[in-house]
Amino acid sequence: MRALNLSEWRDYLPFLKRNLEGKHLSSPILYATDTIFFHVSGREFNRFVICLDGAFPRVYLAKDPLEGSSLDNKFIANLKREIGNAYIEKIELYQEDRILKITYITMNAVFKDEEKILYVELIPHHANLIVCDKQNKIILSYRPGSMDDKRPLLKGLLYEPLPGNLKILESTSFSLTDFNNACATLEIELSNKRKKERFGYLLTHLKNRIKLLERKLLYLQKDIENARTHLNDNLKGDAIYICYSSLDRTKNDFEYEGLKVELDPSRSLSQNAEAYYKRAKKAKETIAQCEFFLKKAKEELEDSESALLQLEVADEAGLEVMAKELKIPQQKSAKTKKESHFTTLSRDSVPYFIDFHGTKILFGKNAKQNAFLTFLFDTSKEHYWFHIQGRSGSHVIIKKDKATPEEIIAAAEICLYQSSQDDGDVIYCPRKNVRKGQVLGEAIVKEFQTIHLKKVSKEIKNLVSQARRVELK
Repeated sequence: MRALNLSEWRDYLPFLKRNLEGKHLSSPILYATDTIFFHVSGREFNRFVICLDGAFPRVYLAKDPLEGSSLDNKFIANLKREIGNAYIEKIELYQEDRILKITYITMNAVFKDEEKILYVELIPHHANLIVCDKQNKIILSYRPGSMDDKRPLLKGLLYEPLPGNLKILESTSFSLTDFNNACATLEIELSNKRKKERFGYLLTHLKNRIKLLERKLLYLQKDIENARTHLNDNLKGDAIYICYSSLDRTKNDFEYEGLKVELDPSRSLSQNAEAYYKRAKKAKETIAQCEFFLKKAKEELEDSESALLQLEVADEAGLEVMAKELKIPQQKSAKTKKESHFTTLSRDSVPYFIDFHGTKILFGKNAKQNAFLTFLFDTSKEHYWFHIQGRSGSHVIIKKDKATPEEIIAAAEICLYQSSQDDGDVIYCPRKNVRKGQVLGEAIVKEFQTIHLKKVSKEIKNLVSQARRVELK
């Protein structure tokens, strides 16, 4: 998606005026680098988004909230003070350029209304957000620059638009629907960007672990290959004793039945033979030892690769839980920490699923899979979660909004079947009502409903018997 030109911003302006003027902006959060969310009053829209992306700077309104607290940033802390429940008076394009001027009223420290201005510069590669007082003096700037700049945006200076900016006014057909759809699509990228910014150090830690294991496998394989070249050195030792009396001790090697045997002139023949025997014995021990560590390293690598995929598909709430459990400070190098932190994620922690008439129903077969499915896997907080009542068993989630009664019964039947029960009570609730217990896979449920089943259908039994592991991509 390309950046909007001046003509398109003119076409988009009436929509912004209609939906923002007379409304309140509050609770700004830094969702990701260069992206700020404001809460918008009213029922039609939830968020006003300012994205200062270099290639596609944009502002837009969104109906659905995105989960997550603000990233730590000095600018956003100051912005919260300057825009606290701001009442928007007017929105316009400043000096007929791609600069959105938002005039708003907020309450100051002595509880009096104060007029301020928010400039959103929507110029590719020069996007910025500046807060000014009513005299147009700068209070705050997202990208302040320095006094050496042609246009310093420092506190107390008068705001001036970007010098030499080309005011492109080409006639272009603007589609509000296409623009809103493009912004909504890019929110998936924003979500992934935020995850990398907040939890990238966890992924980096695990990627470094994988690289270390790959190098370890390479070195072990080389050691095995090198040891195999000496595996039959005992035959050379035998050849020395067989040819002992006929050997010319002034020569550095000899051949016996096509086998070339090198000799160390500084050693006696018996010492040369014993050296070959020791080398053959050491080669066998090295191969056995390296093959043991090779197998273990391969298993650790597979577990680490699986853990990486699980972290990459985990939702933000799940990653927050994992970050606390791993206890890896973001600022410190992962090398300073023990590598046993990721034992909770492995190949065994990937849950299973069945396809029930086009709907995925996920379930765990052990504590690791239950913990990953409920507390890490990227499912909606509104998706229904199931568990057999009063005993340990599978965690089950219907990966679908507004599950049908048939799907609810199917999920409950999986709970019973996985617990070797044909009848019994199953509890279910939105996943947001479930929190983590003290033990791996333990779940604590605040509010739930109960469903009683008298049997498990043959269809569910067949589907569960054919269930596959969830594919992590």
